[in-house]
Amino acid sequence: MRILLTNNTLDARAGTELYLCEIAEALLAAGHEPMCFSLKLGAQSDRLLQLGIPVSDDLRALPGPPDVIHGQHIIETTLAAMTYRRVPVISVCHSPEAWQESACRLPNVVRWIVVDQDCRRRWVEEENVDAARVTVLLNHFDNRKFHPRSPLPAKPRRALLASNYLVPEHPAVLAARAACEARGIELCTVGTSLGGNVENLETLFPEFDLVFAKGRVALEAAAVGCAVMQLEFFGAGHLARTENYDELRDYNFGYHTMRLPLDAEVIGREMDRYDPVDAALFSQRIREEATLEKTMASLIPLYAEAAAMAGSLTDYDPMIAGADFLRFQLHLSKIPMDSLRKTQGVPLRLPSFPVGNLQKSWEAIAAQHQTFASLRLAARQGERKEKMEALRSKHADLLARHSELFEKYKALKNRPAPAPPKPPLTFFQKLRRLLSGAAD
Repeated sequence: MRILLTNNTLDARAGTELYLCEIAEALLAAGHEPMCFSLKLGAQSDRLLQLGIPVSDDLRALPGPPDVIHGQHIIETTLAAMTYRRVPVISVCHSPEAWQESACRLPNVVRWIVVDQDCRRRWVEEENVDAARVTVLLNHFDNRKFHPRSPLPAKPRRALLASNYLVPEHPAVLAARAACEARGIELCTVGTSLGGNVENLETLFPEFDLVFAKGRVALEAAAVGCAVMQLEFFGAGHLARTENYDELRDYNFGYHTMRLPLDAEVIGREMDRYDPVDAALFSQRIREEATLEKTMASLIPLYAEAAAMAGSLTDYDPMIAGADFLRFQLHLSKIPMDSLRKTQGVPLRLPSFPVGNLQKSWEAIAAQHQTFASLRLAARQGERKEKMEALRSKHADLLARHSELFEKYKALKNRPAPAPPKPPLTFFQKLRRLLSGAAD
């Protein structure tokens, strides 16, 4: 099969980028023809090109129509689906919160795939996607790269915090650092603003006993055999242990299981549950159930099932489809910014919020806007009052200066005029005075 995979970027090392690259590489190894489309290319697209996989930010530059479109992210999926309107599309969701992960609803979308139960809840309960056409395909790690480490020590000596969203002064980083320092544990950080991205986490993880991360990175660290604790800008999670394995796996080490506060004492209590034997059992189960091979064994039949539906698809008007898409995006962009809970702090191209949570009454929204307007009006009135006081003070200073200058003017005007200067003596007057003095 010729399969077109889309993603919003193919640049830095991040979850959906790596997911797409691994799927594309596995498809190529299995004899299929993957090709990739993204509006932002970079390091990951270079990696795919080196393997001989076509990649472009222009759909017209890719070879021929695909048999199936594997669509990640709403804008790129929509562009690909509208370009090939009779090609079956599988829309894939990787996040229960980010606006980019909205479900594509074009007529040629035949199935939706989600990587955890929270994403399924979003699409089924909030975006009203047909539950019968949603498949949960839990996330995986690449077992060709992430190999088991040596047994963990009795007590953790080194910890790693990995995040592309945190900065060094963020409360999450400060809390983790304080908890580690209190226990004599060395903490290192990696990420976009935490020392730079690392392309070879598979070689870095074995150097650490405890890893703070979420999502895919947490899964990979657990597969290597590190003790794992979830941590991100919006909250912390419990230490990964065998008793909470099912929940962490079903929810992709993500938002749903990260409800603890960013507090050094809370994080420290979870760290104190560190158990090298339990971490090894947790890792063993991950390595048995979450491999790339298991994902491909489920994904390729879904591709084949979708491709078989191509004959039943009918063309549709791309102008109407484009108008519907823009209307939906404009609708999302009007949601009050204070409703963006967990997406705050993440670079967004448009503000959004899951559709199902738009049940808030218009009266409540109007009240929010009224409150905002009142606060803004009060702020402006305060600014104007300060400006008026400054102008009054300046006016008083100018009046005082004017009075002072006017008094000086009157004093100069009323003083007696000086005597006119005597005309200079002529040569003969000077000579006469000289002669008269000599005669005397």
